[in-house]
Amino acid sequence: MYIQCAKCQAHWCWQCGDWGGIKNKPPPHHVYDCNTPPTKSWVDAGGEIFADDGRFMFYFERSENHHAALKFAEENRRAAEEKYDQLMTGGAESSADVIIAAAETLLQCRRVLQWSFVWAFFETE
Repeated sequence: MYIQCAKCQAHWCWQCGDWGGIKNKPPPHHVYDCNTPPTKSWVDAGGEIFADDGRFMFYFERSENHHAALKFAEENRRAAEEKYDQLMTGGAESSADVIIAAAETLLQCRRVLQWSFVWAFFETE
């Protein structure tokens, strides 16, 4: 999956930032290539570049990406609480409850995603 610039139509990978597709530059690889975790066969084929430190960094970077998204979701939760208060004073209780529930669900999902990369790092197979 690519992100595409609305002005110049360039494509780039949202995971690594590789870009292309304009001015005779080949299109970037698919983001799947950036998200394929290092495996033993990948390490064996790549030599030193995907040694244990590389494997750790692969999972660490993704965990940190989701940690940053979790912090952003926490900010959204605070904004949702403010909106909740506004809606409650206006008499829209059902809408207010949905906003809080959505913010809480997003926080839970972000936590699961963040910790899934920690779990995956320690997965042996």
